[in-house]
Amino acid sequence: MSFFGRSSSTDNKPKPQASSVVLPTGGSIDDMVLALCTNSNDGVAKVKRQFSESLIDIGRKQPNLVLSTITEFLRANKSKTPKEHRIQLLGVLQKVLDLHRNNMREELLEPMLDLCMSDMVEDKNVVADWQGAASAVLVSLGVRWPDKVHENLLNKFPPGTTPHYFVIFTLGDLATANYMAIVPKLKTTLSRVIPILGSIKQENMKWVFASSMYKFCDAIVNFVVNTSKNKDALQLSLAGGGGVTAASSTVVALPPGAEEIQLASFSGEVFPAYELMFLHWTQSKEAKVRSTTIQAVGSMCALLTPQQFEAQLPKILAGVLGLYKKDKDHFPITMGLSVILNVGVKDGSRVLEPHLNNLLNAIHQLACAPYEATTQADLESTSQENYHELLRCFDIIGKVFTDEVIHFLLSKLDPKLSKTVQTRVGTSNILKHIVTRLVGPQMADKRGLIVSGLKPLLDTEKETKVKMTAAQLIIAMAGHDYLSLEGGEHLVEFVVKQCAITDKEVAAEKAKREKEKNPPPESLDDLRSMSDNILNLAATTIPCMEDVLWPYLLELIVPPQYTGAVPIMCKSIAYIAGKKKAAEDPSFIFDFEEYVNIPKPPELVARLLVLLTQPFRRGNLGMNILQALHAIGPVLDASIGKLWEVTIPKLAKYLQSKSGGTEPFDGKAWEDLVLRLLSETLKVIDNDQWSTNCAIALCKHLDTYNGDAEMKKSCFKHIGYVLQKLSKKDFIKEKLNEIFPKVNHEDETERVGCAQGFGYCSASHLDMVLDKVNSEINGTGAPAPASSGGFWGSSSSAKKPAGEPMLNTIMLCYGYIAAYSSPSLITTRIDINVLNNMKPVLENPKNTDRLKQSTIKALDLIGQAMKPEHLGGVYKLMKRDELIGYLLNFMCGVADKKGQGAVRGSNQTIVLGLNAISTFVELEPKVPVDLETTVLSKVVPFYSIDRPVTKEKAKPAENPEADAKAVEMMMENLNNLYSSLLSMDLSVACLARIIETVEPFLTNTEPIVRERAVTSVLFILKKFIELIVAEKNKKNTGLVKAFTKVGYYIAMITPRCTDTEVAIRQKSVEVIGMMLYIDYILRNVTESDEGLTFNMQPPQTLRPINGLRDKINATEINHQYAVVQAMSGIIGELISEVDLIEFLRRILVALTDVEPNGANGSCVVLNGVIKRRGKELKDKTKEFIQKIIEQMQKIKSDQTLNATLHAIRNLALHHDLVVVDTLLEYPIPHITEVVKSFQVVAKDDTLVVNMINHFTTILNNGLLEEAAATKGAPGKPRPIALSTTAAFGEIMDIPETAKAVESRYSQIACCLLLRVGTSNGNADAMKQISTSLQKFIKNTKNERLEETMNKEDRWKKLEGAEYYKVVVDMVSKIVTYEEVTVGEDEETIKTVKNNETRMFEMYKIMFEYLKGNYNGQRVVAASTIGEILNHTKDAALVQNCVNGLMLSLYDPVVKLHCLIGLGNIASAGKVEVDRYAATVLGALIAMIDNEDQNLALESMSGLSKIFEIVDESQVAPNIINLCHRVRPSLSSTDAHMRQTSFTLFGTLSRFGNYSTAIDVFHEQLHLNMPVLIMHVNDPDTTVQDAAKRALRRLGPLLRFKPMETFLAGSATDEGKTNYEEFLDEMARLIIAGFPDRINYYIMTTIEFFKSNWTELRGNANTFVGFLLHHLPQEKRNLLNVPMITQALIAMLKEKDADVRRRCAQAMGLLYEY
Repeated sequence: MSFFGRSSSTDNKPKPQASSVVLPTGGSIDDMVLALCTNSNDGVAKVKRQFSESLIDIGRKQPNLVLSTITEFLRANKSKTPKEHRIQLLGVLQKVLDLHRNNMREELLEPMLDLCMSDMVEDKNVVADWQGAASAVLVSLGVRWPDKVHENLLNKFPPGTTPHYFVIFTLGDLATANYMAIVPKLKTTLSRVIPILGSIKQENMKWVFASSMYKFCDAIVNFVVNTSKNKDALQLSLAGGGGVTAASSTVVALPPGAEEIQLASFSGEVFPAYELMFLHWTQSKEAKVRSTTIQAVGSMCALLTPQQFEAQLPKILAGVLGLYKKDKDHFPITMGLSVILNVGVKDGSRVLEPHLNNLLNAIHQLACAPYEATTQADLESTSQENYHELLRCFDIIGKVFTDEVIHFLLSKLDPKLSKTVQTRVGTSNILKHIVTRLVGPQMADKRGLIVSGLKPLLDTEKETKVKMTAAQLIIAMAGHDYLSLEGGEHLVEFVVKQCAITDKEVAAEKAKREKEKNPPPESLDDLRSMSDNILNLAATTIPCMEDVLWPYLLELIVPPQYTGAVPIMCKSIAYIAGKKKAAEDPSFIFDFEEYVNIPKPPELVARLLVLLTQPFRRGNLGMNILQALHAIGPVLDASIGKLWEVTIPKLAKYLQSKSGGTEPFDGKAWEDLVLRLLSETLKVIDNDQWSTNCAIALCKHLDTYNGDAEMKKSCFKHIGYVLQKLSKKDFIKEKLNEIFPKVNHEDETERVGCAQGFGYCSASHLDMVLDKVNSEINGTGAPAPASSGGFWGSSSSAKKPAGEPMLNTIMLCYGYIAAYSSPSLITTRIDINVLNNMKPVLENPKNTDRLKQSTIKALDLIGQAMKPEHLGGVYKLMKRDELIGYLLNFMCGVADKKGQGAVRGSNQTIVLGLNAISTFVELEPKVPVDLETTVLSKVVPFYSIDRPVTKEKAKPAENPEADAKAVEMMMENLNNLYSSLLSMDLSVACLARIIETVEPFLTNTEPIVRERAVTSVLFILKKFIELIVAEKNKKNTGLVKAFTKVGYYIAMITPRCTDTEVAIRQKSVEVIGMMLYIDYILRNVTESDEGLTFNMQPPQTLRPINGLRDKINATEINHQYAVVQAMSGIIGELISEVDLIEFLRRILVALTDVEPNGANGSCVVLNGVIKRRGKELKDKTKEFIQKIIEQMQKIKSDQTLNATLHAIRNLALHHDLVVVDTLLEYPIPHITEVVKSFQVVAKDDTLVVNMINHFTTILNNGLLEEAAATKGAPGKPRPIALSTTAAFGEIMDIPETAKAVESRYSQIACCLLLRVGTSNGNADAMKQISTSLQKFIKNTKNERLEETMNKEDRWKKLEGAEYYKVVVDMVSKIVTYEEVTVGEDEETIKTVKNNETRMFEMYKIMFEYLKGNYNGQRVVAASTIGEILNHTKDAALVQNCVNGLMLSLYDPVVKLHCLIGLGNIASAGKVEVDRYAATVLGALIAMIDNEDQNLALESMSGLSKIFEIVDESQVAPNIINLCHRVRPSLSSTDAHMRQTSFTLFGTLSRFGNYSTAIDVFHEQLHLNMPVLIMHVNDPDTTVQDAAKRALRRLGPLLRFKPMETFLAGSATDEGKTNYEEFLDEMARLIIAGFPDRINYYIMTTIEFFKSNWTELRGNANTFVGFLLHHLPQEKRNLLNVPMITQALIAMLKEKDADVRRRCAQAMGLLYEY
């Protein structure tokens, strides 16, 4: 008998036994469901999951079968079934019930109740997974049969006894799931629960009772909400005490008497439970019990009467608050507390008042110490929720006790009382919550209290975190109009103060934080950014803040401590003022006299314009100031408003164009624009007192900018500019005296600012300014004001002579005074009042670098001021040459009497000095030659500067990047100095002096020095050309009519044309071109009365030089040599006969250049010039060759060696074979000299042809191996063979042989391929031939062949036994070529075409070696001919190839290769295939089932190709024979064999419609279809694709259009296929198209249940499932369903997990069987 109480016989299906609860269908599904139940506890998780899913799927259609089978299985195997198995099946029960609870048959209720009750309570211990699963089933049943389930549960809960843990747990869940049915019965339940609560001792039982009580109370509240309009119940349900469940919104039928049930109806039952649980269970040791109990207590409070609640409140609060100290998880406690507080404040009740202080202190402490994350993930998720619930508690209390809450919180904000940061942060957040939540009338008179209460915190707080929360509180208050109250401005000032945090403070804090291990997350930068946003939001989004901020923010513009906040304040001012101006708001214009704290207009203008000079500082400073100025102009003065209305937008547009633009921002130009704005503003005001006040304000602000050099510099300039406009001498003197003591003379920026200010002032008050500066340098100036003090102050009225720091400022003052003062006055003061006073500094050799630089800058400014273009006429500066000497001393140092001790200045000093010398050189008259020589000799050593030098010792710069920039500027200024010298003495002699001074540095060992020198030469040559053609120099009749020594100079620069540095090469080529160009120009100059006339058109020969300059940047040295070779032709043609000797003499020196490449390039140029001018050289070939031979071993540079190898080639022109054979005698690997000798010979077109013929003769027909010591063993390769193989590659390693190689392509290719065959098996020989082949490929530029060989490790495979496959791949690319055309849409089209000529040539060569002396030659020859057959379309060549292969078919060495080749006849086309079909097919078919798998494989592969085009009549008669012979291979263990056989079977589709084969092949097709379908999911992807292709081709022969369409679609696309979808659709189509063959398909597929591949076993299970699933009911009687299902059931025992899974999945489809 079976489990279902019937015999296992499939013919007789007995009814179930009386004791069984199974509700069978009478079909095979009964056995399958039982099998699934029995085996579902699989050890693999995904399989186990599939068993459950299959049972659930069956349960969707057969719920009662699944429910009853599982129930009976669990009942019958109670002791045998593991708990995990029971848990799994109970889970299935629950899910099926949830799906079809209403369709469950009544007779199953009792057995299921018994089963679940038994499982739930059988074990007295708690087994949560098992008993919980049973409990879930009971709850699900209780949704439909609540009375029955409730009754059964109460039966397990006799009065006075403690029930099982899961009995009370299930009662709670049942109340939640179906409260409408259960609440009316709760009094009964509670009557059993309440009496036993006192006897419960176990913690887990306390927890479950507390949890259930919480659920009971929650169910009561939900019940009342759904049955009553009771507002109290609704309020409580929404207040957070459990909440209304989803069911509360559902309309349900009410039970009788439901309307009478109220919240207080259960107070009698709940109160005793409350007392017991609160008094005892909240003291439990288990935190979980305590937290759940307090939740239950909170929910029970909602059911107590007001009197009960008030009486219990003290104990409740004390208990709840006490739990916070015990438990880590506070959220349940706070949830309970919030319910209690809601009850406490209901209807405005003040029942909480006696407890308010303790309550506020407790929850305040909790809210100020946010929950810390623990390792318990379930607790971590509630911390944020608990915090928000605590804030809500303050909200709840504040609704009734507003005064008390506000006073309490403000007291906690006092820093004197609140010592911890966290307390102040927490209090601020609570207060922010109160401000935003309590917005009713109860807060009307409390707002002022809050504003004034914040003042102590804002005035004294130091902590960043507290400041951030305070700022957030302030913006919250702003949104509710708190800041308009008295004291609100103080809050605004606090925010501004945070906006003003400086970058220095931020950087200092950042550095400090980096040193700390755990720095706080809040930073000053965060605080500043947040405060910026707060102030901006307040101004732009909160309307009530406009009158608070206007005009108050103007008061904060000037104070220095708020400088950092100016950008955001200006942005806010601009917005508010602009809005008021547009609306013509009366409050826009105000009287400054009434607002005494707001700075007056001159002071505001002075402050903002100085700040405006640094527009791109933090916060978009410049644009915000401009917008503010534009907005407040009318407020300052009506005339200013009109001016600024026009000018400010222009400045803003200019600034916006520079912000983030591609052009660099010019700070000086911008400062000039701002000064111009100041000038125009003063002009339009036209009020001397206003200007005076502005100057006073600027001077007062100087101290404001201490520490900000750029701003202070700007302030100095503004002061000077304003003083320039004033006429009160006493006031001007007073302010000049005030400026100097406030300068930080140690700071360069401040020094320059002070000097520029003095310079601006000198434009109107020169003598007054000079007197002040001279008094400072002599120590007679006015003492500093007593108030200045500090470092720069003076405590006595006497003044000492200026020290070094102040001297820097004074020197700069002299320079800017000369630059800005009146030209007519300065020339009368320059010698006596300026230079004489500077002389002590100029003559002091111990000046610091800083003082040197200041003095040099001053001298440069003086020199610029003395230029004619500045003065308007020529002025002779008498001390010019003397000043140049001082500058040289500053740069180069002054030696002592012994000529030692001279230390050059810093790089920056040299940069400035060179610039200043250039300035003085350009003053009339031109400098004497001896001074010029001195200057040049002193400055050219700067080429070698790479780092600064101090007096102590040479050491690297502290700032390498800045120093590199200084050196770059030094070189630029050095070139400018040369330019200045040439401009004053435009002659070839001066040019020559400069070039010869630079010459030693052209051969320096350091590349950077050479590059600098070449750059200078090029620069001065270009400058020379520019100057000689300038209009002003046309009268320079003394100009020499030739570039003397040009040959010498060209040879001098030639080595640099092949320098290692590309920049040097390019510039050197250009230099040579410029020299030849200058020589040409000078030689072709004409004179006339109007002056010199130059022919600027370069000669035709010289024009290519520019192209050579571009080409010389090639990294390949040979390309460089080609360039200099071309250049040598230009030199050889243009250089005069007179200069030739100079050139040759100097070029010989260049051959020993410090750079090997330079020597090589010189050699190339030398040879090129000699070749062109060979008439002047004697024939010394033999002597030259002898010298080369002697020196070749000594030359260290390969390039130099290459340049000398031409002699070898010349020698070979007469004795080619002698030279070649001599070189071949060298052993391999060939030394460099031998290799290069081969190559140089090969560069000759005649010699290379003879060399190729010689090499091929040796390798093809020569004796390649020595006689083997043992018969049959491979012989050792002869040295001549190895050397020839290597030499063949070496000559193809140079591009010059490409033409010869191409002309003998077939000859060389065949020779190398044959050599592959003869080298195979010998490592040395293979290494040589591989190298030579690679060079051959590169030489011929066969990119397709190169790409092929570089893929799939083919070079390595070439050394293996299957090297012939690589040979075939190579031949394929050799005999074809790629033609590129352009299509209609301009797309590039690549077409591969055959080279028939090459194929015929190669065939002729290879045919001779089909019977070669070496096996390797025969293999390569057969493989090559076979591949030629794969490409040729020539009928004669096809015949030759077929005949050759057929003749060699009986040679065992090449049989395989002949078969491969014969299969390639398919490529020749249908005509040729049909012509040789009988011969070729016979040879191939004979090998299909050969024992040698390789032969069989290749024969099938060849047949597959031939069958694609051969005439049907040739194959159709043998199609059955072919099918039978191929079928075993379809299941071969070799994947390649399976792939090939599937491909061949697919090609048979061509013959399936042939008259004699149509029916028999159709039958064969169906016989093999299951195999094809299974292998679509073969373990090997190549087999999968082959099977898909076969199905796609065979589809039309199945005679069923839908299947043909399906198989022609994406289902058979190569690549990844959704195989299950494929099988599903195939099953549908097979059933629809071939109903009479279904049994065959299923039974054949079942045979795969025993396949060797797990994939195919799984495929078979899935396919059988789909076939049975889709089979119509009326067709099922044709099958032996029981046998099939039993086979499936047996597969559930399969070892492979995936097979079991797919079997279970298949069973899930068979719910109708």
